[in-house]
Amino acid sequence: HDAGMWALRPEVAHDGAAVRADALEKTRRLLVRHGALVRVFRALPFVRFIGFSGDAAFGWARSPDADVDLFLLMAPGRLFTATLAVKLLLRLTGKTGAVCPNYLADAGGCETASRELFTAMQVASVWPWHDEGGAYAAFRWQNRWIREWLPNVPHLREPWPAPAAPRIAMAAKRVIERLLGGRVGTLLERAARLVV
Repeated sequence: HDAGMWALRPEVAHDGAAVRADALEKTRRLLVRHGALVRVFRALPFVRFIGFSGDAAFGWARSPDADVDLFLLMAPGRLFTATLAVKLLLRLTGKTGAVCPNYLADAGGCETASRELFTAMQVASVWPWHDEGGAYAAFRWQNRWIREWLPNVPHLREPWPAPAAPRIAMAAKRVIERLLGGRVGTLLERAARLVV
């Protein structure tokens, strides 16, 4: 530009907007496609937070048939029990390759093991979908070190619109959690740790 400023040519800007709109539509279709299964995750015992990560979190799904990456937080002291339940559900439904829990952590106020830029991006870019008791907000607070890498990142994103969970399913979840909340649950957690 003669004034010393740079800008996209109009035709390039137009093409970029079209590509972005197409990616957002593919992301929407992708999340709708797998929405029913992800909704079941909410009813699994000890699952406290479900968020989308990877391409879906950025709205850049390459195809409505792509896999969905999930960011999951589990109840304190029940990480492996909940992880085993998630893996069993995926295997039973034949969705092991389509829905990929790529980040699983204990929601009990833990910090991530790594403080690298990649981890900061993973944590900061999560698109919340289901949150019980503010688990993700607490996790973000515990990992506020990410602002060392990403000082301008917002604290929380607006959640993906999700329908209310069936009351009977959530009631059953609470009953199971009570049954597995004591010594029996601790023994199961130890066993699940050996399996997963």
